[in-house]
Amino acid sequence: MRPRPRGLTKKQTLALGSERHSVIRENGGQIMVAIRSLGGSVVISTAPRVLLAVEPGSPFVIEGSALTSLCRDNLSYATALGHYFLHAVQTFPKPREQADGRLEVLYEGDDGDHDFIRSRYEAYWFAFGLLMPTGEFESAMADGGVDEAARRFHVDPGMVNLRALMAQ
Repeated sequence: MRPRPRGLTKKQTLALGSERHSVIRENGGQIMVAIRSLGGSVVISTAPRVLLAVEPGSPFVIEGSALTSLCRDNLSYATALGHYFLHAVQTFPKPREQADGRLEVLYEGDDGDHDFIRSRYEAYWFAFGLLMPTGEFESAMADGGVDEAARRFHVDPGMVNLRALMAQ
C-alpha cells in the first residue's frame, strides 16, 4: 500500500518535523540512533529500492544506500521518518487508525499518482523541519549563514538554501 497525503500545509508539516527534532537531539544528533530508538532499523544496500517499509506488528525498516554521502543519507532517513510519522503512525494533527497491511514507500516511480506525489512533498517538508527545526535554523543562519547551518545540522548547503526558501 502507498502512503496517502495528510493534506497539511507546508508550514504545518515543517512545524511537526521541528517538534519531532527532539528525537534526534536526545540521541546525540545521530539520526540512525534515533531510528533505532523509535524501534526501526536501517538496512544498507548498493541498490536501494524501498525507502520505508512498515508492516503492522513489526519494526519499520528504512533502506539506505551504501553509495551516498552522510548529508544525503540524513535527508533520506529524515524523509523516511516523515512518511513514518505522517503516513504510517499518523498521530498528527489528529489520531487516525494505522493502515491495514504493509506500507511501502519506493525511492522511484510515482506513476502520475497525485496523492503519492503530495505525500512525498509532505515527507520532505517534515524532513527539513526534523533536521533543521525552525528556531535552531534561524539561530544558525544568524550566527554564520548557510555554511554554519550546514555544519550544525550535518546537511548539504543546498539543503540549507531550500530550507531557507521554505521559511519565506
